[in-house]
Amino acid sequence: MSNDLKGTVLVVDDEENNLIILHNYLSNAGYEVISASGGEEAWRILQKNIGVIDVILLDRMMPKINGIDLLHLIKASDGIENIPVVMQTAATSQEEVAEGVRAGAFYYLTKPYEEELLLSIVDSAFQHHIKHSSLAKEVSDNRSIMGLVKEVSLEYQTIDQAHKMAVFVANFFPQPKKVVFGLSEMMVNAVEHGNLGISYKEKSNLDPETSWLEEIERRLKLSENINKKVKVHYSNKGYSHCVTITDDGDGFDWRAYLNVDPRRAMDGHGRGIAYARMMSFDEVIFNEKGNEVICCVFPEEELHNKRSS
Repeated sequence: MSNDLKGTVLVVDDEENNLIILHNYLSNAGYEVISASGGEEAWRILQKNIGVIDVILLDRMMPKINGIDLLHLIKASDGIENIPVVMQTAATSQEEVAEGVRAGAFYYLTKPYEEELLLSIVDSAFQHHIKHSSLAKEVSDNRSIMGLVKEVSLEYQTIDQAHKMAVFVANFFPQPKKVVFGLSEMMVNAVEHGNLGISYKEKSNLDPETSWLEEIERRLKLSENINKKVKVHYSNKGYSHCVTITDDGDGFDWRAYLNVDPRRAMDGHGRGIAYARMMSFDEVIFNEKGNEVICCVFPEEELHNKRSS
């Protein structure tokens, strides 16, 4: 891939005309495009190109292996399970969108395509993948000492510190690369939505690569925010690994974000908490106010007992 290209998108669709349209849109926007005319071909490509593909643009309705079936295969496979999937479909019912979201398609696109919306969603998915990959690389492979830690308390203030804190704390968990992105999302959320009070609507109006960070920096310097901190407490009790994240903000309505609402599936943000809950942790519990969250991972036996009870 040449240096002037953004990344690589696998486009999966059984309609040749759709493949041509999507290829043109994406390649003109700076992406390298790999096309697959069905689920079986896409599965072969994915198995042969581990570490190459950054985003999957997946048609839902296909013969043999349909989009949902392929999505289940992807999410169950080491090495490709974290590639963000944009589900494309002509179906607009909330239940069908919700089915895709539950299977792991955190981004959605309905046909017919609007080029600007398509590129916006693919760009968001691509940034998600870059961020996840970067955090995973930062997680240390030498965890012999970190695994002995039973309890620790820390605090931070900025977005950059949140990312570094996530990498540090992830190493206390049995599977750090699994939890690091979820930790990062929760820790960033405590700064932007917690201490700084940036609402979902306000973030929707900010450019994610420039305006968002500028607004973060502006609010951090305000007198009402300058002394606000996020407190992090990790504990290893043998039967659980848990981190408690508490901010100094007024709280928020966390119930709306535990799952990706089908009505928000085509937005470029707002899926971090749902992602953390579904992909990183076995249990996520907010307090009533919404300024504290406990995220836990359990051993397989303990998790089985919880599900059985």
